Amino acid sequence: MNKFCPASIFVFALLTVMGCNNNPEIQGSFEGQVIRVELLSQFEGKAVPIDLDPRFVIVIYVTQSSLNEIPVEQQAAFCIHSPTRLFAKQPEQIVGQSFRFILKDGDLKVEDN
Repeated sequence: MNKFCPASIFVFALLTVMGCNNNPEIQGSFEGQVIRVELLSQFEGKAVPIDLDPRFVIVIYVTQSSLNEIPVEQQAAFCIHSPTRLFAKQPEQIVGQSFRFILKDGDLKVEDN
C-alpha cells in the first residue's frame, strides 16, 4: 500500500496556492533589475518556480527580453532555493542591481550586466 507523506502534500498544496507553476518550455534571456528578495512563505502573487525546493522569491523589473512570456517594463517573479547560491552574493548585495538572466530547460542562470 502506498502512503503519501503529509509534508509532501503540504508542499505541493503550498506551491499551488502560491501560484508557482514550473514551465521548462520557456527558454531565452532577459535583463532586469532585482527589485526585492523575500521568503516564499511571505510572498503574495504568482511566481515561476526554478528550483525543486523553492524558499525565496526574487522580483525583477524587466528592461529587455527575448521572451514573449516575460514582457519588458513589467515585473517578473521567480521561486528559487537560495539567492546566495544563484547570484553568489548576499541578498542585500543584489537588490537594485541589474543582471542578465538566462532561462533554459526550467533552470535560471545569472550573469552580471
